[in-house]
Amino acid sequence: MEKILKRILFSVSFLSLFILFVAATFNVDDLGEGDDWKAPTLAIALENPLAKFKGNAKIISLGKTLYTQQCATCHGDSGLGDGASARFLEKHPRNLTTLEFQSQTDGEIFWKIDNGNSPMPTFKEILTEKQMWIVVNYLRTFASK
Repeated sequence: MEKILKRILFSVSFLSLFILFVAATFNVDDLGEGDDWKAPTLAIALENPLAKFKGNAKIISLGKTLYTQQCATCHGDSGLGDGASARFLEKHPRNLTTLEFQSQTDGEIFWKIDNGNSPMPTFKEILTEKQMWIVVNYLRTFASK
């Protein structure tokens, strides 16, 4: 009987240490906006083929239309991450106006749109490459907001 009690005590102690270890390594930032979603090095270096059209009224208008259709539901009309569907998602959508977001290269942003990161879907089956670059150009207008 004493042997069984020692094993139970050992198991409870071990389980307690394990729970403390897990709790100590848990990072609140893993739950949403502060996550560490990184694009690969090759994506970072991608050149925006529509870079010369940044600020072009027609491209911005097209980008706004695409953004409104595909992105605003989660990211919000102004890119603040406050879209109508945002509160129902397990991970909060990014605020696209922040310095952190805007300091990414166009290639990083394009790669993220192309590949998605749940709950954000991949857009490679929804938008053409050109449309995704148009959205990238539009997202740059959020930098001043």
